[in-house]
Amino acid sequence: MNDSPLLHVETTDHVLLVVPTYKFGVHRDLDLAATWKALEKSLEETGSRDVLVDLAGVPYFGSTMLEWMVHLWKHTKRQHRKLVLCNVSSIASEVLVATRFSQIWPHYGSREEALEVLAMQNAQQTLEQGRDAILVASGDTTTASDQQSIS
Repeated sequence: MNDSPLLHVETTDHVLLVVPTYKFGVHRDLDLAATWKALEKSLEETGSRDVLVDLAGVPYFGSTMLEWMVHLWKHTKRQHRKLVLCNVSSIASEVLVATRFSQIWPHYGSREEALEVLAMQNAQQTLEQGRDAILVASGDTTTASDQQSIS
């Protein structure tokens, strides 16, 4: 996706990094639909496992931003990906808590911290998938998730 007046997008370590570059709710005449289509296409093309939204440049937001993030979250969830946030301001954090989105969208203090957590989670998932493949190949149908529920 080429950067738009609304978003900067890049891919790093199997993560699609999305950085809003304007304050949602301030510019009502901007074409969010076209930006969303371009971002959706970028999600499809990159094959990124997860999406990280860096809110460093967004000190506050309202319903337009929440609607956009819900749309992005639903899209990532359908593809079995994670959506996480970083650099959330105190005001934005209050909005996330009040709307209970803080319970479904993990958020981290910095981009580096979020990328580190995602990398660890993905490494663990890859190990579990490898272990499951070995167990299935050996005739054992107990998967890593079964093992966790037993413990």
